Amino acid sequence: MKEINLSHFFSQMNAKGEYRYITEGNSGFIIPRKEDEYYKPTIIIKRLDELEKITKEYLKVASEFYQQTDKLQLKHDYNYFLNHLFYNMTNSDATDLNEYVKKRISFFKDQHLKEYNLLSLLISNKDYCIYCKRDISNLGFESPYVLKFKIEMNGQSYDLPLIRYAIDDHNRCHIFAIQFERTVKRDNKKEEYKSVVNSINSGIKKYRNVEPSFVLVFKLFIDLLSKEGIQDILVPDYLFSRYRNYYGAKTVKKSDQILERILDHYILLLQRMEYQYKEFDISSYPNEIDSFTHISLNKKRKK
Repeated sequence: MKEINLSHFFSQMNAKGEYRYITEGNSGFIIPRKEDEYYKPTIIIKRLDELEKITKEYLKVASEFYQQTDKLQLKHDYNYFLNHLFYNMTNSDATDLNEYVKKRISFFKDQHLKEYNLLSLLISNKDYCIYCKRDISNLGFESPYVLKFKIEMNGQSYDLPLIRYAIDDHNRCHIFAIQFERTVKRDNKKEEYKSVVNSINSGIKKYRNVEPSFVLVFKLFIDLLSKEGIQDILVPDYLFSRYRNYYGAKTVKKSDQILERILDHYILLLQRMEYQYKEFDISSYPNEIDSFTHISLNKKRKK
């Protein structure tokens, strides 16, 4: 990857017109074009003299991270990586670009759960076995790591939902997504193991729309985090990349409706976890403190 030149990057940004870059002394602002202001906040740079240094470190760490895979391609130059940074930040991240870049650097350096780089058995009984494996995500996804789960029963193997996550240098786990792999044929496979995943469903009418397989993998995941001594989880609300994906709905109102529906399902899953597991406590929701839902594990509840 060629040497980073932030001045060139910012001049290109101004030329393309998606953002406007301005400076004031040792600080700077990256301002979206007027028609994008609804879903792209102004990005604040508090120390310009520090930004180039930490950006170089980010590019070095990121390229080395992906070089161990077959995912890095010639098209993935520093413009690609920097644009990826912008599209995976929250409104809170945008208030200090330097700190956000440092956080993303720490994601790549994380060594938690590395023992699951090989397929590992989590649960084994006479009826089924559950395994997990930590993989590196493709470039462009919100997090460098993805934890994949599968269940084996009656001589068959079925994919469970996966978790896209990252752990920062403050020992906080950021969960970006809990979802089925797009290639999984959910309707065909769900019936085969529904007796297992439904066994965790306590018949809670309020949360009947929360799919039990999501609760199952989430509980397995927080058990793994607890063994690592991790007690804090952050779940972001809006990422630019998500809004961009649904901005094709033509109207802001329609985009909002789609995103709200996704986030509502996510919040319902978090509330179901809190209801069902005493070690899971939602400390705050987005916009109460920042752009994240804050979750505490194995701590005394405030309520």
